[in-house]
Amino acid sequence: MRLYLEVTPEHIEKGVPNDANSCAVALALRDEFPGAGHVSVHTFRTIDDPSDSWSELVVTLPLEDAEPDEVTEIELSGSMDDDGLAFARAFDAGEPVSPLAFLVILHQV
Repeated sequence: MRLYLEVTPEHIEKGVPNDANSCAVALALRDEFPGAGHVSVHTFRTIDDPSDSWSELVVTLPLEDAEPDEVTEIELSGSMDDDGLAFARAFDAGEPVSPLAFLVILHQV
């Protein structure tokens, strides 16, 4: 699944830097998937080469019609494009950021 995730001024204002579950990107994901039980956003960087960085997004969605003995949720995992990664890093560092939309790619785990 490919989507353009929009981070709004409200997400930026209410987001908590360095909190994988409540940062501005996580709040935008919660708005995109209102029934999500769990949302987390992580960014990574190698020690030897700081330019080598990547992201991991996780969204857990309930399955409405699941029986008690069946799987009751699905997990989507994926990443964001370089613009999203730069935004997340700047937000976590406390730098000024502006609303934007960026590409997110998610797949079912």
